[in-house]
Amino acid sequence: MNASVENEGILFISSRSDIGGGPGHLVDLTTNLKALGFKKSIYIASPLAPPHGQKLKSIAEKHFEIPERKFSLPVFFRLFKFCINNHIKTIHSHGRGAGIYSRLLKLFKNFTIIHTFHGIHLEKSFTGLIKWNVDKALKPLTDYFVCVSKDEQIEAISYNQCTEAKSICIVNGVDSEAIAQNYSAHKLADTIQMGTLARLTYQKGIDIALKYIKEFKAQYPEIKFKYLIAGDGEDKVNLEKQCQELGLSGEVDFVGNTAGPGELLSKVDVYLSFSRWEGLPLSLLEAMSVGMPCLVSNVVGHTTLIDHGENGLKFELESSTDFKEKCLMLCQDNKLREKIRGEAKALIEKKYTAKSMAKKYIELY
Repeated sequence: MNASVENEGILFISSRSDIGGGPGHLVDLTTNLKALGFKKSIYIASPLAPPHGQKLKSIAEKHFEIPERKFSLPVFFRLFKFCINNHIKTIHSHGRGAGIYSRLLKLFKNFTIIHTFHGIHLEKSFTGLIKWNVDKALKPLTDYFVCVSKDEQIEAISYNQCTEAKSICIVNGVDSEAIAQNYSAHKLADTIQMGTLARLTYQKGIDIALKYIKEFKAQYPEIKFKYLIAGDGEDKVNLEKQCQELGLSGEVDFVGNTAGPGELLSKVDVYLSFSRWEGLPLSLLEAMSVGMPCLVSNVVGHTTLIDHGENGLKFELESSTDFKEKCLMLCQDNKLREKIRGEAKALIEKKYTAKSMAKKYIELY
């Protein structure tokens, strides 16, 4: 690589730094880029909210603070000046909000724009339709689209959010060794502990989870269980209220943000995800990396990872009956749980490491 290329800067943008797959992915990606001796200077624009804000700031050669999930015109022009002053040639945005900043910057200078979706979904509301059409309008200003699973790439192309020629699939990866350092397997007791680590928003389907957990409790009163929900978000107050109204205060515990995935995973026997849509969820990769038996909704992103009955179980999101049957299997079948543990861990080690993900991005850059 010649000296001029080595001195080029690359700007990563995320409009979130709270708990969630997108910001966590960016931490893992930039950390591993540096560990692999990446030659370009790494700059990051993001909020500074915990748990990822300060991590991103410490990784970057220079950090630029942007508001969380909000576009600001004055911030945009300051960010453009930041790019010029730091000789940035490539901008890599993560998620919809960051993608607005990155693509509009190209109107003012011919930056190379790379955009990672981190999940594609058409929200059938007025606001959702506006967002969807904004994404389509920004498509011509994008040089490369990155999809985090093959299923997401197929979906993005079919929805006309990108073209096959301009899209590439680079699957998410996790640092299994780092997660394992903060993880100790939960000692199985009379009470089965289930858990979810997620941003508490409509996408993650926690409202559905509470309804189905209520039905499971009513149908199988002999099974003692606890459901731990880690994370925060705009729906937390409503979800806590729903939990009280369903009479689940004794079985469901909102534990808030955690220091890392290992903190929650060390407390549970089964990992649950009720997501309405996904890209390739980091929390599920993290759970599988320690051999956690997982029960997940049958949606894009989950289907990429879970081979039903081999390394986890899937249920139809619209069917509480399907969920209850699969949940009962994981609660009662020790042999099934042990089989899943080994298969899940082996899959992550083979195909979904943060280091292999970073190498693919280096090839793209």
